Amino acid sequence: MTYADWLKIWREDWLDDVATSTANKYRADSLNHIEPVIGKKLLKELTASDLKRVLKEAKAKGLAEKTVINIRIAMHKSLDAAIEDKKIKRNPCTKQIKVPDYEEPPKEMRPLKDNEVPLFLKTIAGHKYEDVYYFDLFTGVRESELIGLTWDCIDFDEVTIHLYRQYVRPRKTGKKYRFTKLKTKKARTFTPSKSVMDLLLRIRRRQAQHKLLAGTSWNNPEGFVFTNELGRPLTIYVVYDQFKKIAAQIGIPELRFHDLRHTYATLALQTGVDPKTVSKNLGHYSVAFTLDKYAHVSNTMMKNSADRMEAYIRAL
Repeated sequence: MTYADWLKIWREDWLDDVATSTANKYRADSLNHIEPVIGKKLLKELTASDLKRVLKEAKAKGLAEKTVINIRIAMHKSLDAAIEDKKIKRNPCTKQIKVPDYEEPPKEMRPLKDNEVPLFLKTIAGHKYEDVYYFDLFTGVRESELIGLTWDCIDFDEVTIHLYRQYVRPRKTGKKYRFTKLKTKKARTFTPSKSVMDLLLRIRRRQAQHKLLAGTSWNNPEGFVFTNELGRPLTIYVVYDQFKKIAAQIGIPELRFHDLRHTYATLALQTGVDPKTVSKNLGHYSVAFTLDKYAHVSNTMMKNSADRMEAYIRAL
């Protein structure tokens, strides 16, 4: 069996439990970047040198570092599956198989600074997607969770939001958006601020007005929270395009829509929300991951904690 033979089996039979977007990346990377280089090699005869060649050629094509990292992950995952299926005894894609060095560091997060948040809110006031941007800024939900939010997720009595799925469009041409499990495959429930719940109430009232005006043209059987005037869900591409225009308008063209999520996390930690709660609200795998990702904030928190303890000691 060649590696290409196995990759075909892996793509068809081993990716059902993987998030749709991730599975699509694995399929694309294996087809476009792995098979053309070492697909003809026998699966049992793959060596570390073969795998390193794939990564070197991927970088030589001018692919981004993140893409090359994903290619390495695809090779490792596919070969792990081959071990589980008893096709090979060991995985040649060990820790020693590293992505070639890139001169430029990966793009860092760019959360809004304290003085930029009021400017951002002032700029989006009255915008078509003001509610979308406001909600994301003060909840930190992922983009796919945002556009896939449905009214059954909102509990006004308990003042909670329950996230259990996301709304994504497979990369395969012609495929439509569909609901899938969350990125971490684990549902989460969190309590947002009163301002966010008040926003949701306003959206619900406005949506009722749109439904009345649209009549038989209204089409929202899934119960999406964020829709157009006819009840259809928003697409992340349209929302993102408008967001980039706003970012340019306030003088931060490098700002990404995902940075609103980073802003929420930063603001929450800075205002004293405990890291465990922030981690749960964001849907991270662990508190350690949250603290590592937002180390610049957690370091400041630790210093402030030490200062408060010192003040207490001096007051004794």
